[in-house]
Amino acid sequence: MNHTSKHIKKVILFAKTNYILTIFLFIILLAGVLVLLKVVTGEKETIYVKVKVSQGLWWASTQRPAIWMADALEKGSKELTLNGETRAEILEVRKYPLGVPGLVNEQYEIFLVTKLNTTFNEKQNSYIYNRSPIAVGEPIDFEFESVHVSGTVTDFSQVPFTTEYTEKTVELVKYWAYPSEYDAVQVGEKYFDGQDNVIEIIDKRYDPVYEQYSGFGNNYAIETEKRINMVVTAKIKVQSKNNMYLFREDFPVQVGKKISLQTPSYFFDQFTIISIL
Repeated sequence: MNHTSKHIKKVILFAKTNYILTIFLFIILLAGVLVLLKVVTGEKETIYVKVKVSQGLWWASTQRPAIWMADALEKGSKELTLNGETRAEILEVRKYPLGVPGLVNEQYEIFLVTKLNTTFNEKQNSYIYNRSPIAVGEPIDFEFESVHVSGTVTDFSQVPFTTEYTEKTVELVKYWAYPSEYDAVQVGEKYFDGQDNVIEIIDKRYDPVYEQYSGFGNNYAIETEKRINMVVTAKIKVQSKNNMYLFREDFPVQVGKKISLQTPSYFFDQFTIISIL
């Protein structure tokens, strides 16, 4: 008992002698307690968040996720708290290969729909997840069981998303394609994005082209290898938003716009949309 009293007296003496340091430490301790109480007693709310997976902020020019990241993300994956409660859960994974020429590793555009357990901050009028606000354009990080992933919030809601997809028939043309490309396109092939079959090839045709002439007035052939103008008809699933059709969540489908698609047998690069039905 005497030994304990000596320690208490030493602490009191130290506090009196170093009163400025004592006040500073007390303020830090008090702030920590207040933050802890806010986290423990804060109002918990479940919200639904759409995330575009990336390796930086949405405006940064960073490398897209590789195939190993696309394979690691699965519907049902969860992020747990220290006491085992679910903090985040993946409800949807949609992934689209970009097929960028010249890259050694395949890159993907990946979109997630997640369910988050958040705290609502009344002063900021915002939801807080992992000490960061949930807002469109804000970065967000997850530590699921098998993968650590970063992304950007693209939308959030208090109720589950009910995005409706419409099937549109589009005609795509590639000028000066090789006949081998035409042979590689398989009518009936589909692409599954992780949730739905979003592409189906339903028809193809071509017009032969044998020469291309110089545009500088010389009028001599600069291309004599056999080429074709290849037209492919496909059904794609899009969502309607702001009077536009969007494919791959954020790609506008418009006549005259170039589009890249991929099926198991062929990568549709440098195709131009010529009709939408």
